[in-house]
Amino acid sequence: MSREELNKKTLLVVEDSLVCQALIKAFLKNTGAIVIMTGTGEEALEAFKNHKIDLVITDLRLPGTSGITLIRNIKYNYPGIPVIVQTASNIDFSEADCIDAGCDSYITKPYSRSLFIDSIIRLLEKKNHPERKYPKMIRKDGKFLQPLI
Repeated sequence: MSREELNKKTLLVVEDSLVCQALIKAFLKNTGAIVIMTGTGEEALEAFKNHKIDLVITDLRLPGTSGITLIRNIKYNYPGIPVIVQTASNIDFSEADCIDAGCDSYITKPYSRSLFIDSIIRLLEKKNHPERKYPKMIRKDGKFLQPLI
């Protein structure tokens, strides 16, 4: 899948920070992706009722429902939807909790546009071609970017 193939893919972004929302919108500009922005887990779950979501990008720290609870809910009700967790730091981040909840990949802020887009493309490819074997992506610090699922 190439960047052009994000065209018409519906990405649900769950982020309460307006600054982060603006950055993600800028990153996804000109990709052709349909971007649905929500600020809470409750709004995100409501979006599933009105849209065919192809992939979810969520922060962990959200008002109301936590990111982990949101991931568990998505994976229970929509098991085929890939979820990328984005988090500002390792302070409130537990890789084990994310994996246990069903997260497919995670990235820590700040991240580059290319890493962000590549992570989305990679998970959409994996969703569309589950029979293929994909190696884990590794961050510069040597930690796994995409946990085994």
